[in-house]
Amino acid sequence: QIANFRVRSAADGIVNGLNIARAEAARRNSPAAFTLNSGGAGWSVAQVSPATAIQSRGNGDTSRLTVTSSTGSLAVTFLPTGIVDTTAPPRLEQITISSTVPNTNSRQINILGGGLVRMCDPGITAAGDPRAC
Repeated sequence: QIANFRVRSAADGIVNGLNIARAEAARRNSPAAFTLNSGGAGWSVAQVSPATAIQSRGNGDTSRLTVTSSTGSLAVTFLPTGIVDTTAPPRLEQITISSTVPNTNSRQINILGGGLVRMCDPGITAAGDPRAC
């Protein structure tokens, strides 16, 4: 179904942006920030100091998608070691992407302190299923 594809595509795009931020922090040996656009699935990645834009993605066709942060924060900073800067909470820790279309799967993205970015499906409850949250 097209709505499921849009949810998955938006989630994949966000995961890619988070991975770009982590990789650029290590490559530049300087902290890099990932910022989620308010009201959509778009994002930007920038070097923190000196402030330099690295890459961005527009919201695209997200008219029937809801993208929310568990903490209300829309930004997370990766240190040159690839881990998350946890010194300035609140930070972006969990993103949920869902659709307003009925019977559509949602996706959850977890950003762990060690720098791991993991996407999962909160609708899967089977024990041992790697897609479960």
